[in-house]
Amino acid sequence: MPKQSVFRLRRNMLLQTRRQGMSCEVCDIISGSKGGFRSKANILNLKGDWVLNHHGTGYLGYLVLSTKEHLTGWDEISSNNLQNLGPNIKWIDVNFRKCWRNKFPQDPIEQIYFAYFNDSGYILEIQGKERDPLNQLHVHIHILPRTKKMLKICNGNMMAFDLLKLREHFPLEYICDDNDKQKIDLMIRLKKML
Repeated sequence: MPKQSVFRLRRNMLLQTRRQGMSCEVCDIISGSKGGFRSKANILNLKGDWVLNHHGTGYLGYLVLSTKEHLTGWDEISSNNLQNLGPNIKWIDVNFRKCWRNKFPQDPIEQIYFAYFNDSGYILEIQGKERDPLNQLHVHIHILPRTKKMLKICNGNMMAFDLLKLREHFPLEYICDDNDKQKIDLMIRLKKML
């Protein structure tokens, strides 16, 4: 089947699931329908059709880069958007470090992890929930900062997603919930750098 036909088929399936009252969490965040912290005001529009927002759970600085449009795989992303991905990642890396350094000069970011898994549907399955791959697989990249204090907590033996496991040991200023004002402040600071 030609790529265009597969894309249209996926698009029609997406529209059908939306009509049935199902939605994609990433699309809901981007549209602002989640409200509160996840309102449109806290989403940064980057070059091309990419958006940046702060993840709802975890810890301060846990960001998510996603496509504006509901795309379920790299093969659906336009060449133009793929060309903008690298510059967007560089912009995030440089400006996120600056924002963090201004807020926490005593604990700079030493490493920023950019991770893509595309396994939301499988996580739902493990949790015993109904899996809807079309609904759950919106292209997005997790962005996780690691600071000196975080590395010290685990005696220098830490990898990207170990950060989430060790969250309860983090300095209190890094632990936050869905409506934390520090998240909003971080996104406002990043937005000013656009």
